[in-house]
Amino acid sequence: MKKYRWAAYSSVIVFLTVFLMSSCKKSDAPEYHQNVSGLMAVNLATDQVVTMNISGNTFTYPLGPGNYNGGYAGIYPGKRMVEAVSAYNYFSVASATHDFEVNKAYSSFIVGSDSLYQNIIVNDNIDSTDANGKAFIRYINAIPGSTDAAVSIGSDAAKAAAYAQVSDFERINAGDLAVQLKGDSISASRNINFEAKKVYTILLLPGENKSDSVQIKYIINGTYDDLVNSNETKVSGTMKSSTASSVR
Repeated sequence: MKKYRWAAYSSVIVFLTVFLMSSCKKSDAPEYHQNVSGLMAVNLATDQVVTMNISGNTFTYPLGPGNYNGGYAGIYPGKRMVEAVSAYNYFSVASATHDFEVNKAYSSFIVGSDSLYQNIIVNDNIDSTDANGKAFIRYINAIPGSTDAAVSIGSDAAKAAAYAQVSDFERINAGDLAVQLKGDSISASRNINFEAKKVYTILLLPGENKSDSVQIKYIINGTYDDLVNSNETKVSGTMKSSTASSVR
């Protein structure tokens, strides 16, 4: 069976509680082998530094605009509330509740500006078709007010990219391709070298300053691989919060 192996699972973190984190030394922390869910947190809000919490427990260190937690980290499955909290004022920026399934991967995107924020949680479901010679991509529009945006990749026809919407993953031919974003008041283009068997999330972002143009950046979610039986996949890791990484 062809399935997607999340590359970040090689260093995935099983989050227990802040108490356990503070009471165990890294050298003494055991490995926990159990069925978990994987979660990646991405802060695309233009004016907030946030800490991500799950069911009231700290999940990440502070994430500035355009930062994410570095990969898929292990969380307990089940119905959980994922909340972005201001790293400075400690108020709730945006929250959402989701039912996380065992051995599935998810992303939480914080989008918005000027006190209007959303937490968008999606299942990062990948088609199990053979990825030989192909890359997988999706995109999210995090540009407030860009209701008419459209995206094209390579020679493909442009597709609508509504604000705060995450597209499904789709297969494309690997190679150096132009990603173009167009709308009535926005325009951007960037060449990205998409590698075979890698999975990408393209981020459509506002400029770093209000006078700047919009930006196209991306995250590499992971790499395809063959798994004999994904239902027996276990993830493990030491007990610590995941750190921040900048999108590319």
